[in-house]
Amino acid sequence: MLWKAKGEFVDWAEENEIQMCFIQPGKPNQNAFIERFNKCYGEEVQDANLFNTLTEVQAATDEWVMDYNEL
Repeated sequence: MLWKAKGEFVDWAEENEIQMCFIQPGKPNQNAFIERFNKCYGEEVQDANLFNTLTEVQAATDEWVMDYNEL
């Protein structure tokens, strides 16, 4: 699903009874899981490959996510 504006995402979340939760400023430990994911993805997929198409990115990502989720 593509969002044209942040407001659309917020509206969608509210319509689907999804509560938006944000970390507190200065509390990076509340965001540790996603920071680890972003670091690993960046190093193991983005930095390790040279992609020519979005299809190549998706294929590498799909394979990596399967490995990442099994650790």
